[in-house]
Amino acid sequence: MPTTRLSKVFPEELSEDTIHIIVQRPPRDLEFMPKNKRIRITEGWKPYKASNGKSVDLPPSWIGFLESAELEPDPRKAFDYLKNDLQAGDAINIPSMGQVPKDFGIHDQNHKVFVTEQMLELWEDMRGDKD
Repeated sequence: MPTTRLSKVFPEELSEDTIHIIVQRPPRDLEFMPKNKRIRITEGWKPYKASNGKSVDLPPSWIGFLESAELEPDPRKAFDYLKNDLQAGDAINIPSMGQVPKDFGIHDQNHKVFVTEQMLELWEDMRGDKD
């Protein structure tokens, strides 16, 4: 029931100099949920064994995505050449990391990217073999 008196809603004293907005959440009824969320809830989750060996319950559509080889990245060995002595400004070909970013390679660059100082600093920090 709408009211302008906070004392009717909250028994303890609330500061007068702050605006308080109180919203009642709608009931968790399926008719109020978006259709895509409703499908995930009602489709029946199934157990999936994760790469760490633990079993988790997931919607079948997610399991299909995880088991699909469509967006599988290249093996780690394909990235070994990136450990070479790179300089800022070098153009390197990046192996597939899975899904290709939108508009990547539209100007005849294929999978080529230019190495920046910021990238070199980040890779150095990630290497972790510093003294």
